[in-house]
Amino acid sequence: MKCTDGVCAPKAVFAQGKIEMILVTPATVYAANGSHCGVYSAQKPIEETARVLATDACGVASLARTDWGIFWSTSTGKNIADKDTKGVLSWVADGQTTPTVVDATLSRPGGIAAIGDTVFVAVADGIRMLSRGSSQLERAVDATNPQALRAFEGALYWHDGVGTIYSWRSGDAKPSMVVERATVFTSFGDVSRQHPFAVGPSGIYWIGDGLFGSGALSHVPLAGGKAETIVEPKGFVKSIAVDDQAVYWAEGDGPGGLLNKKTTIHRLSTTGDTSTRTDVVVADLEAEVEALQSTPEGLYIASSRVIFPSDKDKASGLTAYGGPLLMLPRGVLDNRP
Repeated sequence: MKCTDGVCAPKAVFAQGKIEMILVTPATVYAANGSHCGVYSAQKPIEETARVLATDACGVASLARTDWGIFWSTSTGKNIADKDTKGVLSWVADGQTTPTVVDATLSRPGGIAAIGDTVFVAVADGIRMLSRGSSQLERAVDATNPQALRAFEGALYWHDGVGTIYSWRSGDAKPSMVVERATVFTSFGDVSRQHPFAVGPSGIYWIGDGLFGSGALSHVPLAGGKAETIVEPKGFVKSIAVDDQAVYWAEGDGPGGLLNKKTTIHRLSTTGDTSTRTDVVVADLEAEVEALQSTPEGLYIASSRVIFPSDKDKASGLTAYGGPLLMLPRGVLDNRP
């Protein structure tokens, strides 16, 4: 692996069009392809060719893995002018290649997450669930406009789009407020895109919206409390990830998330004395970064590239095309302060 001044080049895992969403499990890597409307899987160690799970899945917003299959949600809305964006929940069983549509009328979908054998779906008025053996979504808990649904250690976490973060466990009569008015979350542009929002052992992390790009990276403990501003990124942040050692984010150089020619991957330790911690750059890419996920073997990075009209020896016009799914090994990450 090539490293210069402590900044290393991640290794390519596999390339499959313009990857916009990833989900890495202990045995399998799943990826959603935005350019070809496909969902793919590849067993670890990564195969040369990924397996095709779906070919008509355009605009995948979330991926979730249960004990009995892989699920994804798509959104039919394109921008904030849509009053009631509709979404579709689909899944494919292990060993199968024909997807099943569970519900094609989701109202303002806000993501999906899985706990054990149950998949949970965020819709306009709450969280719905689908248990193994069932074919219809059932009510889990009422909530107002839940967004960026995440599961961690048996609990669900989300925000309401205007700054309040909630948690809920099965059996609770209603959600618990983790922090109120933590920041301002908005859904400008493609409403299917997930907000930068991550949950891990050290708490909940999110990026708010700034006037011309990203706002601050903030944090609150899982038990709740006062929101803490950790760092103010200089560029636009699309994706964040967290594990038991650190929080990571991808910071592009383009205004408002547009036209990023370069992206730096930052790491900030969440252990030890946090009062003096500073972030370090662990990777420097000539690409957009669509998604991040930290795993025991390393940090997975879904990248894409943009061709600019001024680029020499390239086609004219502004186009985006797929880059490979990258991985920065754990040994490199853990050796950073």
